[in-house]
Order: sequence, then C-alpha cells, then structure tokens
Amino acid sequence: ELGINSCWVALTYKKGKAQGKENVGEKRYLVVALGYGETQGVTHKVKALSDISDYKNGDPDWYTNDQTNRKTAQLQAESADPPLVSVRKNPIDFNSAEEVRAPSDHGFQRQWFPSRQLFDRGTAIHACFEQIEWLDGAVPSREELRKHLTENVFRGQKAPLGMDDLLDGFMKLCEDPTVKKVLSSSFYAGSADELKVWRERPYIAVSPAKPGRELGIIDRLVVRRVNGKAVAADIIDYKTNSSVPKDPDKLRAFVEREHYDEQLNKYRREVEKMYNIQGKVTARLLFIDCQKDETTGEIKPIVRLFDVQP
Repeated sequence: ELGINSCWVALTYKKGKAQGKENVGEKRYLVVALGYGETQGVTHKVKALSDISDYKNGDPDWYTNDQTNRKTAQLQAESADPPLVSVRKNPIDFNSAEEVRAPSDHGFQRQWFPSRQLFDRGTAIHACFEQIEWLDGAVPSREELRKHLTENVFRGQKAPLGMDDLLDGFMKLCEDPTVKKVLSSSFYAGSADELKVWRERPYIAVSPAKPGRELGIIDRLVVRRVNGKAVAADIIDYKTNSSVPKDPDKLRAFVEREHYDEQLNKYRREVEKMYNIQGKVTARLLFIDCQKDETTGEIKPIVRLFDVQP
C-alpha cells in the first residue's frame, strides 16, 4: 500500500558498511534495504525440486507450499501497476514542517486527504465521479451515492442544503453526451479487459530544483495494456466551474491563466515515468457543473472538454 520496495541480501555485501548494531550474543545473518525503487524489480526463476534436492517420494509440504506462494506472488507482481511515486526519499509525514506543494502553481484546488477534506459542492461532485468506473457499465443509484457522500465525504456532519439538487445534477451530467463518451470503455481502442481504471490516484514527487514534496491526485487514469504490458494511458481531470467560456480560444486562455495545462502536463510526465510509456499519455480537462433554472426548477448540465497538449 505504501509502494515500498525491498532488497534482501544474505552473503554478498560488505558487512563493515552495513548500518545497525548487534548486541552481545547476536549474529547478523542478512540485511534488508527498504526504500522507493526507481523500478519494481524483476522476478527470479524458481528452480525445480529436482535441481536442488534428491528427494524422491513426492514434494514435502513445506516445499509445495513455498512454491505455491512464490507463484502467486509472481503473478501478482506481473499484473500489478507501479505505485505513482517519483523520487520519494523519506516516509510521508504530513505533520512535518517541510513544504508541500500542489501540482500547479495556482495552489490547491481542494484538500488532498480525507481528514482535511473540504465539504463543498466541488468535492461532492468529485466524490460521485469517483464511483464511476464506466458509464457504459453499472452506474450507482441515487441512494448508493447519497450513502457514499454521507459516510465518506461529510463523515457524520450534516449534509449541506441542496443534496437532492446535487444528486439530480450529477445524474444529468452522466447523461450528457460528452461525459458519457469519455467515461465509456468504447472511447478507447482495444477491448475493455485491456483497460485498467484508477480513480483518485495519488502520486508524490520530489524535484531537486524545488524544496519540499509535490503532492497530486489524478482524478481518473485509464491504462491500456497489451499482453499485460502498459502501452498507453489517458488522464482525465474534473473541474467544477459553471462559468467556463464556450469559445475555444477563450477556453484555452482560461486554462492557461489558471495553470491547468501545467498541472495536467505534470501528471502526464509522472505517468510516463512510472509506466515507461513516454509520448503515449494523453490528458484532458473535463469541466462539469450544473445550473438550476430558478423559474422552472430545471437542472441543466454544463460540460466542456479540453484536450491538453504536451
């Protein structure tokens, strides 16, 4: 869960350089290095019983169990996605005085972690979209969404006024043709079983050029695999804003002014590094909001899609 890698060495290391202290009567048999690796390592071949033993009457229980566990671990490692962590040097301490930066220079759009989460409309809409894997698949019901918001966003606090309008608006957004298109598996090349969807995917990066750590959460990351290997990815970042301009030139100027293009391109670079798919990551902004007509009471979705260029 922390994305920590380990390296185990029993014989081939310089004992004089190994840190740690042995007390009287103790003996060091091996050393284990823990940290955040640049890669996820490789699985080593497991020798057959006949290569390492002359056991003749079937596999002993301890060996059979060990081989089963090794094979399971190997399959899990081959199918797992790398943690989105880049050049992370120390465990995360959110109470430390070290500077924490947002992924774009305009600052945090919302709080990153549940204990500090802002209970506003934008956060609630993000939380609803977090429940969507594919819109051409199963969509949560209003009651399921209400339960999710109550338990995971408002966390026992009184829900704000307008919860019903918010849920009505979210359902309208899910019916919007643009939203339905980009959140459907048919939007991507390849079969649905080649696609892995990450929702609210965090990453942490350290840059030698700037102090502190950069924290980011990718709202939606779709990774396409062929024969188990990542070959492309797509990033979608939700922005709740009802005043986004319709005109393409004005929309582009708005994105640049708010540094959203910078934010998305940082996400792009992190994903390229983690999956080793340079030049194969697309990124887009999905502006989503709703307005209620005070006269008719009708709730209308507001949707703009903007493709961010590298």
